[in-house]
Amino acid sequence: MARPSIPQHSAHEEPKKSYGLLLVLGGISLLIVMQAFGVFKTVEKEQTTSWVDVKSGAYENRKMPTVRARNEASVRAVDGVLSEIKGEFEAPVFTDIRTANEQKGWGMSDDEAKFYDDMKTRYGATQNNWLGVVKRANATYKVLNDIFGTSNVPAVLQDARSSSQVFDKIQQYFGISAVDCLNFAQSGRAQRLSDWANFIEQMRH
Repeated sequence: MARPSIPQHSAHEEPKKSYGLLLVLGGISLLIVMQAFGVFKTVEKEQTTSWVDVKSGAYENRKMPTVRARNEASVRAVDGVLSEIKGEFEAPVFTDIRTANEQKGWGMSDDEAKFYDDMKTRYGATQNNWLGVVKRANATYKVLNDIFGTSNVPAVLQDARSSSQVFDKIQQYFGISAVDCLNFAQSGRAQRLSDWANFIEQMRH
């Protein structure tokens, strides 16, 4: 009876297996390192924003974005306050809005009331459509309040990521470039929401 032959292994077969295993382990390690350094991190698609001529009539008359839904009662209350502010602007003797806010209990922050006073100073000699001015001021301030998400404006501007997001949203909503926003933020005059609201009014004209 013929003796069965014993399979012969090549002298190079074991090193080849070890080499292949090392390649697999090396590839896995490389993938882990690349993941750790964010190579595969999903990059958020930047939202394309259109440039708007801030001096154009189309921009002046465009509808402001609805940032938060409000019920009808809230809208009527706001409209009532805006009409009363308009009445103060048209009165023979002007009572500053911060004082009127305290006296009439409109519930605005002192900073928002200051912005209406600033609008009166800016347009007092030429304006004949005060209700339109007041409504635009209200929309601008509310949008900025939602963009910043807080009245602590300096804290937002000190954080690079938060400030960048704010500048992008201002560009999106108002057509003012992020570069102009950055320059204003570094001017030392950008400490309050009313400062930013006045900045936007200035860039509109």
